[in-house]
Amino acid sequence: MNASPWSSSSSPRLRVLSEDDFRGRLVPQGATLMPLLNGIMESAPEEWSQRQLEHVSQASFELEQFLDDFGARENKNFFKLRELAAFVRWLSHAMGGYVHLHSRLPSYAHADPEWVENFLAPTVRDAALALGEMLLSCAQGFREEWKAAKLDWPTSVLRVDALASDGPRLVLERDRAAGSPQSDKGSSKAAKFVGQYLRFVRAWGGRATEPILRPEDQVEFLSTLGQEAVARKFEGRAHNLQSLYDSLLSGSPEEVEFEGFPRLRAALSSAFHLLEAVTGLTHLFERHDALERRGESRALFERFVGQKKISEIIVNSGIIVAYRCLRAAAPIAEALLPRLTRQGSLMLTLPAGVVLHARPISLIVRIATQYGTPVEMQIGDERANAFSIMSMLVLAGSNPSRTEIQFFGDEQPLQDMKTLFKHRLGEDGLDDIVAALPYLG
Repeated sequence: MNASPWSSSSSPRLRVLSEDDFRGRLVPQGATLMPLLNGIMESAPEEWSQRQLEHVSQASFELEQFLDDFGARENKNFFKLRELAAFVRWLSHAMGGYVHLHSRLPSYAHADPEWVENFLAPTVRDAALALGEMLLSCAQGFREEWKAAKLDWPTSVLRVDALASDGPRLVLERDRAAGSPQSDKGSSKAAKFVGQYLRFVRAWGGRATEPILRPEDQVEFLSTLGQEAVARKFEGRAHNLQSLYDSLLSGSPEEVEFEGFPRLRAALSSAFHLLEAVTGLTHLFERHDALERRGESRALFERFVGQKKISEIIVNSGIIVAYRCLRAAAPIAEALLPRLTRQGSLMLTLPAGVVLHARPISLIVRIATQYGTPVEMQIGDERANAFSIMSMLVLAGSNPSRTEIQFFGDEQPLQDMKTLFKHRLGEDGLDDIVAALPYLG
């Protein structure tokens, strides 16, 4: 019986594979990618579809994994093939995000249509074409290295056409009933979405508001606020919010009643596709800058991609534009919030012997998180976001002698704050609080 690939037995010992034997294994593995690259090289970047780029990205990823499995990065005859496969993978992935966004922009209900037409659409197109030129160069370089490795390059061509045709975007008739009006619980979900959108905008902290022109400043930005880990986090938040919208608001009475919701969806979608491209490009940048110091790999990266070109796209055609998309729709979200909630304020007094330290503040955060709508806590003349435990700890630590605490926001979480204070913020135990507010259990 053959051993399962999932078996827990130890890995077999390594043995050296002859290059001729490896070539025999490599040729069928590249059979998918090479015709796709022929399709890329026989046409101009303006003609490439998102589906075509997705197929190139997936096929190059599979070949990159195959080369890694056989240690190609440590072999002088196959090292360049492996690197170029990685370049092709991430460039096609990023370009696909820009191409997809460019094709969808006309169908979005934008907060600022003039800005989209005069700035966003041309910026997205220019970034896509710049990545296309890099990708074309990498495809040609890959073909050269394939032949240099004494491998036959096929003449077959594979093109993957776009699903959408030229002209208006085609959609099926929307003939499903919208359903019965949502309950109050559903309405709070709409408010929760708006609250999460505003927190997402504020999470950028005004750090990516204007173009960064000097190359050295772009590199500095990428080494701090533009890291891959940050890009992945923000891409994930944009995607999660987009999914939340599609699950809770798409086709709902709120979407029909409040015309601003589709504009929030458009801003999120635009930002998500930009950040999706940014994530791939930051990975490529960091891998060959901060993480890859060997001279040969660095030289290959500069020859086919180029740090300055990639930095410009990531910063000024990616991160900053994504933030501007979100920021443009923020006033819509701010106007929607009081229409979806009952805003108020509440002054509470700390019970005798209770101090605002980490445990009671964590309960305040949990109440705010439960409802999702913006809530602020004020002590004296200073305010803090009730979703941030660190901000509230700093606020409380800066005002140790004050006992009056004021909250601002939706009346529902504010009433739960009142209940929390009534039960001494849990300092005498959580049983009574959990009985009143089960979600804190």
